Amino acid sequence: MNPYEGKRAKLFLAIRDQIASVAYQQFVIGELDSTAFVIIALDMNDPVWGEIAKTFHFCEEGFSGIDFNIKRVVIGIATKGFIDRIGEIVPSVAKVAANPIPKGYIRVAVFADSGILMAMMPLPSTEPPQEKGGRGTSFSNN
Repeated sequence: MNPYEGKRAKLFLAIRDQIASVAYQQFVIGELDSTAFVIIALDMNDPVWGEIAKTFHFCEEGFSGIDFNIKRVVIGIATKGFIDRIGEIVPSVAKVAANPIPKGYIRVAVFADSGILMAMMPLPSTEPPQEKGGRGTSFSNN
């Protein structure tokens, strides 16, 4: 794992509770189809992904921002089509996104440090979990 992948993995672990909260609100309470959407977390200060982040409507929770040494991270949802489009630019993302997602899981994409961490985590059935978990694969131009 290179240092950039490590930073993305650390960020994913640090914000996992907030991601679980968005998942609970959108896919359990809101009853959206978790296979048709992806939870995305974007570093607003990233030179590659920051501009993209400005084009999304994020869940209110995401707008609070999370401070990780000057990083402002917003969390929201996008259609799987968005990840498919990113996969056209970063082919390794397309390869992972093509894998079926198990029932009861949600796909997560963390955009930071000019790369992407693709992960899956269990869809919470009640209040967002406090334990740490999830698995991910990081892709980068770095």
